Amino acid sequence: MKTFMTASILLFTVFFAFAQKESKQLIDSYEQYAKLPREVAYVHTNKTKYIKGENLAFNAYILDKSNHKFSIETTNLYCQILDENSKVVESKLIMINAGVGNGQFTLDTLYTPGNYTLVAYTNWMRNFNEQNFYEQNFKVIDPASNLGSVKYLESTKSSMQLLPEGGHLLTGVFNNVGVTLKDSLGRGIAITNGKIVDEKNQTITSFATNQFGIGKFSINPKSNTKYMALYTIDGKHFEQPMESAENNGIIMQLQRIKDQVIIKYSSNKVIEPENTFSLVIHNGSEVKITEVTFENEKEVLKVIRNKDLFSGINILTLFNKDNQPLLERLFFNYDGLEFSGFQNTSVRKIDDSIRIQLKLKNPNPELLNNFSVSVLPSTTKSYEQQHSLASQILLQPYLRGIIENGKYYFQDINPRKKYDLDNLLLTQGWSSYDWKDIFQNVPESRYGFEKGIEAQVTVNNNAVEQYLVYPLAASSSEIISLEPNSNKFTKENLFPVNDEKLFIAGIGKNGDTKKAKLYANFYPFKIPDIQIEPRKIQFPKNNTVMRMDTSFVPFQKTELLEEILLEDKKKQDRKEKLRNENFGTVLVFDEEMRKRYIYFSQYISQQGFSANEDFSQGTLRLANRNPVSIQAGSTPMVYLNNMLLSDLDLLFQFPMKNIDYIVINKNGLGGGMRGGAGIIKIYTDPLLDIKMKEASYSDFDFPLSFSVTKRFYNPTYTSYQTDFFKEYGTIDWHPNLNLDATGELEFKFYDNGISNIKIFVEGLTNDGKFVSEALEMKVN
Repeated sequence: MKTFMTASILLFTVFFAFAQKESKQLIDSYEQYAKLPREVAYVHTNKTKYIKGENLAFNAYILDKSNHKFSIETTNLYCQILDENSKVVESKLIMINAGVGNGQFTLDTLYTPGNYTLVAYTNWMRNFNEQNFYEQNFKVIDPASNLGSVKYLESTKSSMQLLPEGGHLLTGVFNNVGVTLKDSLGRGIAITNGKIVDEKNQTITSFATNQFGIGKFSINPKSNTKYMALYTIDGKHFEQPMESAENNGIIMQLQRIKDQVIIKYSSNKVIEPENTFSLVIHNGSEVKITEVTFENEKEVLKVIRNKDLFSGINILTLFNKDNQPLLERLFFNYDGLEFSGFQNTSVRKIDDSIRIQLKLKNPNPELLNNFSVSVLPSTTKSYEQQHSLASQILLQPYLRGIIENGKYYFQDINPRKKYDLDNLLLTQGWSSYDWKDIFQNVPESRYGFEKGIEAQVTVNNNAVEQYLVYPLAASSSEIISLEPNSNKFTKENLFPVNDEKLFIAGIGKNGDTKKAKLYANFYPFKIPDIQIEPRKIQFPKNNTVMRMDTSFVPFQKTELLEEILLEDKKKQDRKEKLRNENFGTVLVFDEEMRKRYIYFSQYISQQGFSANEDFSQGTLRLANRNPVSIQAGSTPMVYLNNMLLSDLDLLFQFPMKNIDYIVINKNGLGGGMRGGAGIIKIYTDPLLDIKMKEASYSDFDFPLSFSVTKRFYNPTYTSYQTDFFKEYGTIDWHPNLNLDATGELEFKFYDNGISNIKIFVEGLTNDGKFVSEALEMKVN
């Protein structure tokens, strides 16, 4: 601070694209590199430590990197789980709607105890070298394998880096040097006893590191002198040599002072005015540039107001007159960003449930918004997510290094956290934007934005000119006519889920459907590869949970028990299983129930739908009396044995004696926009006397389909009062929550008797408010 203020008059920097040929080349190269838009991903998981058999549930957010709003360009998100050797254990294709999607992985027999990494990316992200994808380390533990109570065993190995600010260490002037001190798992080590000594073991200066192992010190190194960092951890002494200082060059120092930033460039020799430099500041999409001239001095100061910088990350690079990058420093500007929280919270018991209401500060619920909430015991040890939505979107993609507890810098922001973030960025060196790439390797759109699956269909017999593509759960039907002299057609925007098939029928001259000779190729047809070198904060490999606690009942053991129960119990379990696997009401029919109704239309009329059969035309019309979405109309989506019907006339006078069970989802949950009028799923029993019209069609298996959104079900515990549950148990998970008209979030969960809970909220509003909070609540 004193060094900065001893300089002469400080002038605020004015950014301009001055007329030199070199500067124009800089701007043109950068604009070409940044021309393609970027997406960035964040995934909020319900926990980060799981008991084998639990579900890893998540809510994914895909945002536009430049404006931080929900992306509408992509619907396909690839999620993979990698083991400790970076081998893929399991993959899923998740459907993204308006920038948000959710899913689950069941941590079953595929998973042995250990560390894993969840990775999420879109096809478009493969075009860029920046880390726009998401990765999160998580741990699977198996209580059954633990013979006793074992304490956490942290690594005693340490690694220190000494990183000069801007990338160079220069003799004869004061330099800022950043310090990082990590254990072998990538976790920071805090010390207060660090010191720098010279060759004669004379102490030059001292330093400390914070809870993330980050600190800094100032030093004026002498030529041809070696320096060493000394420090002590748990009584053990360590040393780390410093790199040798350069005898010629320029260094930089950056300091945040209230609403401005002071940048000091220093040399140990006088620099003549004709040796001009360019200070380029960019944020990945926009760029500003100004001239730096020393005017026969050894120092020059630039003072920049925060309002003249970009909101969020600023990458400051100093170039010489030959457009060679010399120094680089990252700075984060909080001005212009909004980090919101909840001003009111309410916890109420209602019957056997707990209802939570959260009131957001200054919301605009009319704009797109989405929130996800994990509910855990207040003493949980199972939630150690390194990033919040804000830190993943605003910070991590611009850095080459990994950030420990990135969410720290965006919750309850204060001067101390801004200071800590400055020190973090001091130690990051060069950003994830490589100037060699910017000048020489402009990204190309080799991998496009994906919206569903595309089917390219080849017709082997062109006697038929029109084809009916049957609807899927999330895709509408379409009649496609062949182009003249063509034997191919393409159907885009297909969204198959799980084992759905593509049904295509030829349309004859009289309008009847008939089977045609067709061949189909699908794109994408597999999970695409992405170049990922996992950079993660690991969990200790040797840590175990307490002695085996029998209160937890893994899912797979429950299923095995079903096989040995009596027949009556099996029937009840089948009903319960069907209810768990489906949204809405599930009714399994028996002979007595089938006698109450002769036809399907009679039954469905008693379930909130109007059903009108026209006997003169042989048609059936269904309508939801109270649809939840006006845009969806009133006609529900109807499936027959997992095939979405485009023609409900197939159900005209459909006999109830053929039906095994029916699922009625009046709210259309899981059906997207088309589900607003409700979803009806009819399943027949092949052993019953089935006499139904069958359309002629060709059917095709999708090589890749979307993972269907499932309701989250908590693991079963015989006791919710044990230490095991309070440290590793799950209470509930709520993805895809939205603000109501008053700006409130509301959700409820089963009252299991836990009096102290902790909820972890992540979310974003489309007017730019990031929300990341951990709230402790008491249930009275």
